[in-house]
Amino acid sequence: MRCGLFVPVFILILVQVELYGFGDCQPPKVVKIAALFTFDSVIGRSAKTAIEAAIYDVNNDPRILEGIRLNLIMKDLNCSAFTGAIEAVFQVIEEEVVAIIGPQPSSIARMVSFIANGLQVPLVSFAATDPTLSSLEYSYFLRTR
Repeated sequence: MRCGLFVPVFILILVQVELYGFGDCQPPKVVKIAALFTFDSVIGRSAKTAIEAAIYDVNNDPRILEGIRLNLIMKDLNCSAFTGAIEAVFQVIEEEVVAIIGPQPSSIARMVSFIANGLQVPLVSFAATDPTLSSLEYSYFLRTR
């Protein structure tokens, strides 16, 4: 699976960035990450499995985050380009996530990027392909390939 290696590395980088900002403060016990996908699709099923496995591996190896647990919040977009995406984004933002993984379609990624950018929450997509989704316009959007 193409995203299999990317997911654990990305999760660790996000957590390290989140913890770096705490300086001398006590690090959090839980770091929340969101995943927004259409679960009833080929990419969505693969991504769900890979992300869940990565979270499991990180949480079950005490050497990786030393007392910090990752909490994965997954939302199914149900192939809805507007209502499902908007509802899901606001639900995960309320959960105080440090980053969002997904969504697949570029049209939904653009809409989610607009919101995530305004709230300064990184959005990482390995499925959105529209070249107009750039870090120049959306500074919190990261595309992987």
